[in-house]
Amino acid sequence: MSDGSETSVKLASQIRVGDHVRGICTDGTLRESVTVVGIVRELVGRDVCMVEVSQGNFMTPGHPIQRQPGGLFVRPKAVSAVQHRYVDTLYNFVLSEHAALVLHTPTDLSQECKGAFVACSSLGQFCPGVDAEGSFFGSTRVVEQCMRNPQWPTITKNSTRN
Repeated sequence: MSDGSETSVKLASQIRVGDHVRGICTDGTLRESVTVVGIVRELVGRDVCMVEVSQGNFMTPGHPIQRQPGGLFVRPKAVSAVQHRYVDTLYNFVLSEHAALVLHTPTDLSQECKGAFVACSSLGQFCPGVDAEGSFFGSTRVVEQCMRNPQWPTITKNSTRN
């Protein structure tokens, strides 16, 4: 997360609307500060399929990630093994400039992140290499739908099973 003075790290559960995070724009430009304009939290509360995309960062197998700035997006299941993990909540973010959320760069302060770059797509971001033209999640239509939800800009969906 970018606070304007130094690199800080937050868990997805700690990110709030209005926070500034590092992002990769569609032209491959690294932005130290893009704004979180919306959050969709999905309450899960059970074991689900997940992929570790970098140390300690897990994504659903189909959520597009980028392994180099400006590169094509891939699905996590194509680069690492799928495993079952307990997940309390899944998070999706809407970012200004339709940027991808940077999880790690080679210059991150934490030692386990050195040499890695991973960014995950945000809602409404077209992901070359993964999304087909007209894709719902890779278009502004998904953001427009979220904005019609009365809970906007912080939406909570309940997907727990009884």
